[in-house]
Amino acid sequence: MERWLIAGPEDADAHLWASRIAELRGDYERALAELEVAESIGIQSGIENRPGFRLSLLLRGGHTAQAAAMADSMLAAGALTNAPFLREFDRRRGYGAAALLLDKRWESAAKMAEQMRVPAGETAQCTTLLMEMVGYDTAVLPENLRRAIMDTVSAHLPEIRNNPVLAPCERGLSQRLFPR
Repeated sequence: MERWLIAGPEDADAHLWASRIAELRGDYERALAELEVAESIGIQSGIENRPGFRLSLLLRGGHTAQAAAMADSMLAAGALTNAPFLREFDRRRGYGAAALLLDKRWESAAKMAEQMRVPAGETAQCTTLLMEMVGYDTAVLPENLRRAIMDTVSAHLPEIRNNPVLAPCERGLSQRLFPR
């Protein structure tokens, strides 16, 4: 990867791939930096949803407030709740919900849930948030983020209980963010 970057410092794909590899190595700061360079040059690849990729890097890199602000902005613009073509390459919804919950933006998390389709067989709107973060067969979010969300929600149960959209999922958000 480093050779490609040296050979083509103005190649957006080289920086995008460097970002992807840095993410795999757990170097989220480098991943964010390489993504910014790639975006400044002009990315041609359409493999992943780039705002979702950025959102996940921010959250995994510990920039919770920045990730939550981005998720709030995407929610207001109507770009957070659109159904993904492929969930594996579109991290907006799972990481967006996680960012809002971790930053204690209960009203925004509830608004997000209200804007999404309720899964078949479910009645509570907040179930959509659970499904986006946990998935149907495999976890979407890494374990450390799921545990942090459960801890945050557990520490703020009165606020969750007072939110009519989030209240039905109190137990799921505070105790069960793991695949079935």
